[in-house]
Amino acid sequence: MKYKLTGIVVAAAFVLNGCAIPQQQGGIQPAGGQTKQASAEQVCNPLVIGIISAGVCGLVARGNNRVKAAAACAAVAVTACYLANSYKAEQTRTAKQVEDEYLKRNRALPANPAIASYSGKVDPRTAVSIGQEVKVSSIIVAVPGRNDKNVKVEEELRIVDAKGEAWGKPVRKIANPSGEAGEFQTSFTIPIREGWSQGIYTIERTVFLNGVATGRPDSSVKFQIV
Repeated sequence: MKYKLTGIVVAAAFVLNGCAIPQQQGGIQPAGGQTKQASAEQVCNPLVIGIISAGVCGLVARGNNRVKAAAACAAVAVTACYLANSYKAEQTRTAKQVEDEYLKRNRALPANPAIASYSGKVDPRTAVSIGQEVKVSSIIVAVPGRNDKNVKVEEELRIVDAKGEAWGKPVRKIANPSGEAGEFQTSFTIPIREGWSQGIYTIERTVFLNGVATGRPDSSVKFQIV
């Protein structure tokens, strides 16, 4: 039975706005050190979020839909909070290292900063069940430009279910707080809780360079719930 989309949006937006504040950088790990911000597990208390979101959705849904809508809203709300607070980004190569490698294959750097490569994977690769977590990892390589060395790399993640419906709202995070080019390894964590339906989910990943999407969303990363 299909739950009320309105209730999903209300619950996700309500909880996301409330839980994302304590950890604005999303656990970013710059080169040479780690942040000491609270973890997603500490910020996103499933019990508290579940009670709040279920209550909101219970007001929206009617009749026999109420129980399923409440469970689905709670799952979406917890997921939204985790996506906002579990993000990690670590610089694995400097701008100079990436630049030197690029110049081995090309005569000169591009006029403006560019994304040289963007790849991703999901762990575990096998089907998952309620109670497990899915980790979506990416490697982003950003090359500085001849005329512009300032680079702002952002990564956006959106979850789409088997019916093509968005699972909550997209979350965009900064991958390079230093504002420099380089290679960055990033990750989002998705908790699979009660309320998720069985089926194949698609992760739409988009990388932004200086505020502009560098291409169409990459939908190659998927996971299945059994």
